[in-house]
Amino acid sequence: QEQDPLKRVYAYVDGMAKMISDPSTKGCLLGCFSQELCDSDPKMRAACGEGFEAWAKHLGAEMARAKALYAPKAAFDPMELATHFIAIMEGSLILDKAAGDRRAGAANLKHFKAYLKMLYGR
Repeated sequence: QEQDPLKRVYAYVDGMAKMISDPSTKGCLLGCFSQELCDSDPKMRAACGEGFEAWAKHLGAEMARAKALYAPKAAFDPMELATHFIAIMEGSLILDKAAGDRRAGAANLKHFKAYLKMLYGR
């Protein structure tokens, strides 16, 4: 396993771009449940919120390790950055589904990775 947290973050973004481009990917169950059930089921809303929070914590922790190494004085919050990534992923899945085209999601993640490179300076 790669030891450099920034390389792991980049590999994660690349892996998600590959996954989002795959025609066999139907979407995100957590995102679908959030859209369809959160308004009518408080327990489902709580479960979805916990799922997104766990995802953000996992990715945000990796981003924080990378920030400590490469951009300790940078003025960004790794948890907010992780939440931004999730918003891009979920939004891309919806837009790709509506367009019937998988290219937009991968392009959005390519832009996100370029943004990460600016934030981390590498």
